[in-house]
Amino acid sequence: MEHLRIIRDLELKNIRPVYFLMGEEPYFIDLITDAIEDKVLGDAEKAFCQVIVYGRDIDMQGVISLAKSYPMMGERQVVLVKEAQDMKDWKDDDEIAVLENYLKKPTPSTLLAFAFKGFWIFKGRSRHRIHGSRMPPRICTTGGGDS
Repeated sequence: MEHLRIIRDLELKNIRPVYFLMGEEPYFIDLITDAIEDKVLGDAEKAFCQVIVYGRDIDMQGVISLAKSYPMMGERQVVLVKEAQDMKDWKDDDEIAVLENYLKKPTPSTLLAFAFKGFWIFKGRSRHRIHGSRMPPRICTTGGGDS
């Protein structure tokens, strides 16, 4: 049911700066990512203000660089990292520190979403450190694991 709350919030433009979408049920992750793609920006804004990348093709520095930029047209931009479990940086403390620093002061005009499938990033200290950031991210988990 968490996925329905997130989709409703997106429709109402009650948008958090960062989302971590993860779990064993890829269907629900896809529903949320589709809603992010379809409902956050208008059709005219998408060409200039929506960036979709895949985890295997980008590192954390690149993601955060995209997230820190400001929208070219419009008030908001979307940076969506699909298949984020394929990023090699999740086990590198220095790269997690880059993410943590961004989470302390996310760009208010950016919606940054990491979509994981079958992967639980929040284990041990990284989970605590990310949950403890000033602006907690929206975490949706589907089946198995914990959030």
